[in-house]
Amino acid sequence: MGKRGFLQMSFAWIFALVIGAFILFLAFFIAGKLMGTEQKVQDAIVSKEIGILLSPLEIGFESGKTTYLELPKRTRINAECTKEEPFGKQHIDVSEETLGSWSDTYTDLAFSNKYIFTKESVEGKKFYLFDLPFYFPYKVADVIVITSIEDQYCFIDPPQEVKDRMRNLRLENVHNASMPSQCPAGSKIVCFTGSCNINVRVNLDDYSGEIVKVGEGVFKVYGESLMYAAIFSDRQTYECQLKRLMQRTEKLGEIYNEKSIFINRQGCDSSPGLFPLITLASSFNNSVDLNFNLIDTMNDAKYINDRNPRCALW
Repeated sequence: MGKRGFLQMSFAWIFALVIGAFILFLAFFIAGKLMGTEQKVQDAIVSKEIGILLSPLEIGFESGKTTYLELPKRTRINAECTKEEPFGKQHIDVSEETLGSWSDTYTDLAFSNKYIFTKESVEGKKFYLFDLPFYFPYKVADVIVITSIEDQYCFIDPPQEVKDRMRNLRLENVHNASMPSQCPAGSKIVCFTGSCNINVRVNLDDYSGEIVKVGEGVFKVYGESLMYAAIFSDRQTYECQLKRLMQRTEKLGEIYNEKSIFINRQGCDSSPGLFPLITLASSFNNSVDLNFNLIDTMNDAKYINDRNPRCALW
């Protein structure tokens, strides 16, 4: 009888333990699902906030200003670019680090009128966002650069124009030095003469030339905004966004060309119109096409616009 009572007591304990373990498993499973759902919501909110943050940067009087983005958790920003007609898309996707793991949600927040130049994936808690206008020859769009405070850059003997721009932007992750040995450890070295990680070879009269990066090759540039875009972004992002900018150049050119036909009837001479620029912009493939032929054609279009202010197209 004593043994039977002992066995009955053991079975009761075993049954209680099994039921307790099941309840705990169920609780953890539900909590995990809720946390996953909450993480997806949080990632979507952060992505949307970044999209909203970019809007003030596109206002003219904000040009050349820096916006700071500080987040409570270590965050990874993925700014993917796609080139479908007519304007391509800017996708923004974020993930946050929680307990050593990154969330794997995809929010698919996309914009057709934003052009973000950055690394394929940039991460940290504090980010800098600044914009500069891109003219070709009319204003095409605002070039937006995103960089993390964790990505340190060191400019070696930059020209005064570059020093002034960096001073105005107040980027804490960009340093000036007279030689690489004075740069913070682990920083990317940017040279304006000589040779290092990132080599800037541009004519500062119009910022035409090229950026040469070790391991990534040559980035053709034109204009101040593209020079900084090339410095702070990777090759894939740069080429994709430049293609999108040329798609927009083409469509704006078609609009201004229609306007030229109208004002010609009012006694203005805008011949030969913008057809040459539209044609080259429509066939633009990558930064190799940002050559003297395209730049000369762009300057011709600018001359058409500037030669008679009364008949200006833009």
